[in-house]
Amino acid sequence: MFFSSLSSSCLSSSWRRLYILSYLELLVVVVIMMTMMLSFSEGVVGQQPATIVVDRSVILHNATSYIISANRNHVPQGETNLAGKLAKYGSIQPAFGQKRKMYRIGHGITDGRTDYSYMTGYHYRDEWGQDGPYPYDDIRNALGEAHTMDAEVIMVVNFGTGSPEEVGALVSYLNNINDATRRNQNLPPFNVKYFEL
Repeated sequence: MFFSSLSSSCLSSSWRRLYILSYLELLVVVVIMMTMMLSFSEGVVGQQPATIVVDRSVILHNATSYIISANRNHVPQGETNLAGKLAKYGSIQPAFGQKRKMYRIGHGITDGRTDYSYMTGYHYRDEWGQDGPYPYDDIRNALGEAHTMDAEVIMVVNFGTGSPEEVGALVSYLNNINDATRRNQNLPPFNVKYFEL
């Protein structure tokens, strides 16, 4: 400490008093902190410890069946026995909540990663009729799988390299029966309610 390097002769009496007061204040602070820690560890004086009661007959909220979910990472290249896996997942029929499972369609959280040269962000209109190369393909492939498995879709939105206009067009394509692109493809509405940003 700075003062410890000075000889007592160099310290005026007022400095010495300040130095002693600083130590006393520090000691008081330490005592207060230790007292608080002891009171927290022992509980509040005069009160009984809290009791936690779990009553399984009381339902606070319904469980969601969407905890059963799978992720489709766009093109399933290299996936062995994909048809068998889709059939197995499709056979799962939750008996609680919404009674449907979830099928997530998309890459990363933003689906607009730029840290890999081959990931430019998914632009669904650029992929009509495409089955690759990895990582993107025609969005109708994934939507068809979800329909076959009777799964609720959560669609990842590309806000990494996309635009609000592109997202608006995607929502329209998925849900608007009067959407021009949908009419040209003669598809029923997919009724996608969940979108991930």
